[in-house]
Amino acid sequence: MAPSFRPGAILALSLAAMAVAFALPAQAGPLVDPFGHTSYNLSEWDWGLLKQSVREVLEGQQVGASIDWDDPLTGKAGRATLLDVFTRDGMRCGQVEHVFTKGGGRAYQLPFCETSDGSWKIAF
Repeated sequence: MAPSFRPGAILALSLAAMAVAFALPAQAGPLVDPFGHTSYNLSEWDWGLLKQSVREVLEGQQVGASIDWDDPLTGKAGRATLLDVFTRDGMRCGQVEHVFTKGGGRAYQLPFCETSDGSWKIAF
């Protein structure tokens, strides 16, 4: 005698299996945090310089303004440029492009908004 299943039981089992599979960590290789200093082999100092350049162009709120940073010890350098300013939910915001000018790495553009404590956060 063949086992019998209630209608929907197979669907429920399939969904449960998918939930378990997606909850497990990926085994394909190391994942990269695109916003962490280790993503581009940046030193803590480089990461601080990068964040400071982004913060300075956001504070200035001058579209087109750029701030360069450079670390001769690691050979890394970059430029943050303010592309646009806007408000979102009453917060000052800006679209920033960061480009690595020495030492490799990718360019990115991200929106940031200033929170009530004065810090700038990525605002997707």
